[in-house]
Amino acid sequence: MEGNSVLVLLSSYNGEKYIEQQIESLLAQVGVEITILIRDDGSSDHTLEIVEKMFKGTKHIYFKGDNVGPALSFYNLMKLAFEKYNQYDYFAFCDQDDIWHNDKLLTAISTMKTTEENANACKKLYFCSSDIINESSKRIASSSKRYFNNIDYRMCFHRNPALGCTMVFNFNLLHECIKIWDYIQSTSYDKRYLPMHDAWMFCVANFTNTLIFADKKEKIHYRKHNLNVTASQKNLLQRIKNLVIRRLFEKPRYAENVAKTVLENIQVNDEKKKQFLVLLSSGKKDIISVFKRLYYVKLSGEIFPIRIFYYFLIMINRY
Repeated sequence: MEGNSVLVLLSSYNGEKYIEQQIESLLAQVGVEITILIRDDGSSDHTLEIVEKMFKGTKHIYFKGDNVGPALSFYNLMKLAFEKYNQYDYFAFCDQDDIWHNDKLLTAISTMKTTEENANACKKLYFCSSDIINESSKRIASSSKRYFNNIDYRMCFHRNPALGCTMVFNFNLLHECIKIWDYIQSTSYDKRYLPMHDAWMFCVANFTNTLIFADKKEKIHYRKHNLNVTASQKNLLQRIKNLVIRRLFEKPRYAENVAKTVLENIQVNDEKKKQFLVLLSSGKKDIISVFKRLYYVKLSGEIFPIRIFYYFLIMINRY
């Protein structure tokens, strides 16, 4: 299994109901050498007892941290992986409540090694599709693949087609992503605008020289239930309602702030992409800037009501 070692980064929080199934599916991975690193985000249930029992006498690692929320918990895992566990060939994000196909990691690694050019690439990101299961592990749907053929850096500030729990990536991309660490720890940083770990990685990958592999094959069973921290809403109306609340009131000018974060922390060599970030981050309200944002932000893949809402945000300078 030379060249196939993987460190799985899992953030847990009150996950006693499903975490055993999730870990069992990790331990069943074939063709790879896997190590699991769990950071518990201050659970008050029996999550850690289950993990301790399953990890006893193994090389797998777990620890309990302060309750900082899912985004910062994963950033903590990324920093720890970068500083202390950087000997692995690949890294993967993992939720606490899904079930992985036993060849999920092998498929990811094999895909990223498909050609000599790919094998020598500096930064690599793989993500795949999933089928959706309910609380009883019954398949209820397939996840949307509508964006997989049309990955574009201009969608990064409103659409992330890559579920974190499907992502596999190499050390070079991890290194690029964790450059944000000191910046987000600053007392002057407004953590309302901290992107989720997977949204940030997708964004960094799109604005740097990263090979992105979007695999339409379903390689995990993604569980949808009432306790999901970041799951998609159950119906379109609820999704739109939450989007309006989040982007209009809780996180106004989200794209502007995240674009600034990219410019201040990531080296963007592509001039076209850099100019797009400057356009978003400027916050200029003049009519020319507004129309430029309306033209360049890629919303063509969104359903009509969501597309109209984002156009509205751009026009009132709150995108």
